Amino acid sequence: MAYFFSSVYGVCTSLIQLLLFREILPIFQEVDISIGIYASCSFLFFAAGVYAFYFIKFSKNPKKLVLINVLLFIFFSFFSFVFIRNIRNFLHVSIGGDISLKSTVLFIFTALSSITFLEGISLGSIIQLIKNEESYSLKKVAKYIGDGSILGCLLYSLFLFQILGIKILLLAYSLLILGLLTLVRDKKNIIIILLPFSLFFSLLFSDTAAKFDRYLLNRNFPGTTIEEYKYSSYGQVVLLQRNNEYYLLSNNILLFSSPDSEILHSEDFGHIPLLHHEDPKNILVIGGATKYLPMVFEHKIDKIDYVEADNSVIELIKNNLSHLGYVFNDKHLNIYNTNAENFIKQSKLKYDLILIGLPAPITLYLNSYYTKEFFALAKNSLTSSGFLALTLPGKKVFLSFITSELNASVFEALRQNFNFVRAIPGKLNILIASQDKMPYRLYIKQRLYKIKESTIVLSKRYLDDKMDTEKTNWLIDELDRTTQEKNLLNTRNNPQASMFALLYKQSEFSPYLSIFLDKIARFSYLIVLCVVGIFFLSKSIYKITSFTCGATASWINFTAVFTLQSYNGQILSKIGIISAIFMLGIILGNILSSNLKKHLPLNKKSFFAELSFLLITIIWFFVLKFGGGNPIPVYILLLATGVSSGIEFSYLMNISDLYHNKIENKVKIFLYGTLGAWIASLIGGGFLILSWGMENSILFITALKFLIFCRWADLTKRGL
Repeated sequence: MAYFFSSVYGVCTSLIQLLLFREILPIFQEVDISIGIYASCSFLFFAAGVYAFYFIKFSKNPKKLVLINVLLFIFFSFFSFVFIRNIRNFLHVSIGGDISLKSTVLFIFTALSSITFLEGISLGSIIQLIKNEESYSLKKVAKYIGDGSILGCLLYSLFLFQILGIKILLLAYSLLILGLLTLVRDKKNIIIILLPFSLFFSLLFSDTAAKFDRYLLNRNFPGTTIEEYKYSSYGQVVLLQRNNEYYLLSNNILLFSSPDSEILHSEDFGHIPLLHHEDPKNILVIGGATKYLPMVFEHKIDKIDYVEADNSVIELIKNNLSHLGYVFNDKHLNIYNTNAENFIKQSKLKYDLILIGLPAPITLYLNSYYTKEFFALAKNSLTSSGFLALTLPGKKVFLSFITSELNASVFEALRQNFNFVRAIPGKLNILIASQDKMPYRLYIKQRLYKIKESTIVLSKRYLDDKMDTEKTNWLIDELDRTTQEKNLLNTRNNPQASMFALLYKQSEFSPYLSIFLDKIARFSYLIVLCVVGIFFLSKSIYKITSFTCGATASWINFTAVFTLQSYNGQILSKIGIISAIFMLGIILGNILSSNLKKHLPLNKKSFFAELSFLLITIIWFFVLKFGGGNPIPVYILLLATGVSSGIEFSYLMNISDLYHNKIENKVKIFLYGTLGAWIASLIGGGFLILSWGMENSILFITALKFLIFCRWADLTKRGL
C-alpha cells in the first residue's frame, strides 16, 4: 500500500507545484525569467530536504514522519498560496506596475522553500517506509512517484489549469488524506483522518471556496475591486474597478483602461499609421484589447480583422463594459481568437495596414511579434503600398543606451524586411515600415483634415512637432549607430528585444543593476572557461557526470519551454505536458537501463549514454534552426532527453554497489545531478539562455557534453 500512497503523493505534489507556478507567473511581468527562478528554487530546497533526511536523520519511524510531512505539506502549501496572493499588496505595487528582480528572487524563494524542502524529506521517508514494510526497490519507488507526477501534470494541463486556485488545493488535499488511509490500520486514526477529508471535500463544491479565492486574489490589487477574472492557457486575465475606472490586466501587464489612461499615446498610434496610407480599406489589428479600434473606426475602412489570441480578454470587456458595445457590433469588424502568426499564414487577404498593438516585448511570446521572422511573414500579407506599425518604449528628448538597444534590435529586424522604415520619437516611439516610400508630412496633415473632428489633441501643429524632421532623423541616426556598434538584430531564436525590455523595466527600480546585467550579458561567454576549468579540476568522473547530466537535462528543458513559449505563449497548458513527457522519459530510461547491453561494463554503458546525449543536443540545435513552430519535434526530443537522463542516472547509481552504504552513495549521485539542474535553472533559465539566444545556448551545452563524452571514451578505451 505504501507504493499506492507514493503514486497519490506524486499526483498531489505535482498539482500543487503547478498551481503555485500558475499563481507566481502573473505576479512578475518577466514571465520567462520567473520560470528559471521558480525551477532553481524547487531544485535547491528539494535537494536540501533529501540531504536532511539521509544525513541528519529526522526520525527512526518513517510512517510517523510521512504522516507529519503530509500535514506540514498541507499547511505550508496553503501558506505559500496565500503568501503569493499577497505579494503585490506587501509592496504596494500600482496597477500594471512591475516588481524588481531582487524582490522577485526573494519572494519566489520564500514562497517555495518550505514545501519543496518538505517534498525532499517526504521522498526519503517514503523510500524508508517501503524499505521497512515491503520488498524494497528504489527503481520501483521512483516509478510509482513518477507515474503519479505524470498523471498530476496531465490532469493539470488538460483539465485543471483554468480552475480556481483554492479548488485545486482542496482537490489535492482530499486526495492526500485518502492516500493516508492506506497507511493507517486502527479505527481511531481512520476516523481522525476522515474528518479533514470531509471538510476539504465539502468545501470543494461550496460557494465559500470561490468567494475566498476572489478575496485572496483581490489582496494583490489593493484599493480596487475585481469585477471578473479568468485563467486561460496564456495566463491570468483580471478586470479591476476603482472609482468607476476599469483596468484590464493580463499577467499583470496593463492592456486596457476605461477611460483610457494613455489616450494621447493611443490616439497617436490609432491614427498616425492609418494617415500614412492614402486610402486604407483592409486593416489587421493584432492585440491592444480593443483600445485602438475606436480610432480606426473614424477612418473609412471596409474591413477590420482584429486578432486577440486570448479569448478571455474579449470576454471580460464584453461582459463588463457595456458602453463599448458599439466596438463589437460594428459591421466592419471581425474578431478572431487565435495566434496572430497562424492567422496571417492562413489568411488570403492583403492588408493596407497591420497594426501591432501589443505591449513591449517583455516576454518571449510578445517578443515573437517583434522579430525578423514575423516581419517577413507580415510583409507577405501587405499590399504593395501597405504599412506595418508598432510602438516601443522611448523618451522625448534622449534615449538611454538600454532603450536605444531595445529599439535598435527591432528597428534592424524591420529594415531587413522592408525598404523604408520611419521612426517617430516620443514617450512611445512609433515605428512604421513599408516596401513603398513614406509619404511626406504634408500629405499626412491633409488626410488628418477628414477626421479632425474626432481627435482630441491630434492636429497639424501637433504632427509638425511630433514628426519634426530633425527629431526623427536624430532617432534614426541613434538607432543606426547602436546597431552598427553592437550588431543588434531581434530574431525568434535570439530574442534580444526581450532581454533589453527586461533591463528597461528593471531600470525603473535599479539602474545600476540593469547596467550590471547588461555587462554580464556581454561578457557571459567567459563562463565557458569556468566550466572547462571545473571539469578538468574535478577528481570524480561520476560526480561531474551526474552534475553535467542534471545541468544538460535542465538546460534542454528550458530551451524547449522557451521555444514553445515563443511560438504560442500558452505556458499554463504546456508546462504540465512538458513536465509529464520529460518524467515519462526518465521512467522509460530507468526501465531500459536494466535491459540494455547487460554484458557491457559500466564504463562502456556510460559511454553510450553520453553518446546518445551528445547526439540529442546536436539534433536539438538543428530543430531550433530549421524546425519552425512545430511542437512535435520538441516533445520527441524532450522524451529522448528524459530517456537519456534516466539511463545515465541509473548507470551512475550502480556504482553504489561498490560501497557498503549503497543508499547514501546513490543519494550523493542524485544530489550532484540536482545541483547541476539548480545551477542550469538559476543561471541558464534565469538569464543566460535568453541572453545568448536558443541556438548559442545549445552549442554551449553540446560542448559541455562533448567534454564528458571524451572523458568516458578515454576511460573505455583504456579499459578502466
